[in-house]
Amino acid sequence: MTQMIETVAAVIEAAITRHGVPVEDLEGTLDDARAAILAMREPTEAMTEAGHKGAIFDSHYDQHEYRAAPQTCWQAMIDAALEGK
Repeated sequence: MTQMIETVAAVIEAAITRHGVPVEDLEGTLDDARAAILAMREPTEAMTEAGHKGAIFDSHYDQHEYRAAPQTCWQAMIDAALEGK
């Protein structure tokens, strides 16, 4: 498992447990996490725009090319998704 799948699985498990349902199938939770991440693989138009804006905001010009911090782009895109865009 990747760290991201395990992180998402832990959040799913905590949410399920918080609602009084014991988690007996950890593999199922990992599958749910994998499915959730896969669902976010294709960004919405708003997420793509947010990533582009993040790249421009956090980029610098070096040897005739723009470089953006991937974390800034990723977080901007996820923020757009969380805002329902």
